[in-house]
Amino acid sequence: MLGFGLGFLAGVCAVAIGAWQVLPGMMLEVRESPYDTVEETCDRLAAAIEEKGWSNQAIRNMNKSMAKHDVQMDRPVRVVELCNASHAKTVLNAHPEVSTMMPCAWGVYEDEDGAVYVSGMNMGLMGAMFGGTIADVMGDVVAREEGEMLEEALGETSSARPRHPLREPDAPGGDESAADASMDTGRPNPSGDASNAAR
Repeated sequence: MLGFGLGFLAGVCAVAIGAWQVLPGMMLEVRESPYDTVEETCDRLAAAIEEKGWSNQAIRNMNKSMAKHDVQMDRPVRVVELCNASHAKTVLNAHPEVSTMMPCAWGVYEDEDGAVYVSGMNMGLMGAMFGGTIADVMGDVVAREEGEMLEEALGETSSARPRHPLREPDAPGGDESAADASMDTGRPNPSGDASNAAR
């Protein structure tokens, strides 16, 4: 009996450790851009967002934001924000606490190989983890519409895949200047509607 209990506990620990290692990579989807520059990729994403009837609120220039604090980035990094006020209202009416995850955003960056990539949250998996209204809206509708926008902007051959291991045991804790990056919009909010601050 003791042997069974120890074996069971060891199995549970092994599963937990495996999930700890695998889940971070599953939560992010990364696609290679067919375009040569971060700027063109951002422009194509912004156009696809607007064509889908969503709002592209900002393209945030992380390099410029960090430079204000005398921090130089190795490669260009941008954050493309997107919002659908109707979807946001449905989610926030049921769960206002998830406003911390809004608006939706894609990261656009140049890798060490010189290629450009687009990263985003795996909305289907995230929705499934929460369940209920969040699963219905973010995990289903938002995930589908974001996928359509990415296909429009990047092409149907641009499939999501893991790109980098995310757990780095010796990674630094981060830099305070990152907080200021969210204030540097890089482009105006055309509507000025506070509801667009949500997904």
